[in-house]
Amino acid sequence: MPAPSSAIVMTHEVVSPPSAAINATITRGRIARRRGDAARAVSTFEEAVATARTLGRSAQLRDCLVELSELVAEQGDTKRAYELAREALR
Repeated sequence: MPAPSSAIVMTHEVVSPPSAAINATITRGRIARRRGDAARAVSTFEEAVATARTLGRSAQLRDCLVELSELVAEQGDTKRAYELAREALR
């Protein structure tokens, strides 16, 4: 029999919709951004983008792309920001 904590995690994984994992990742990215940890925020939003693409979650993909676009624009990478924003609008 699994340990109680393992049972909880397994239940959580079964019950949680895929969108919850993406939302949690987006939230982690926003927290990192607000704390001034741009590198962590970028990698976290990139993770959210990849997950949203894989799962076919177009609305969440747009949200992730917009967040990432704004962040890289703040860092001065206007070309990448434009490409991300353009993809978000498709």
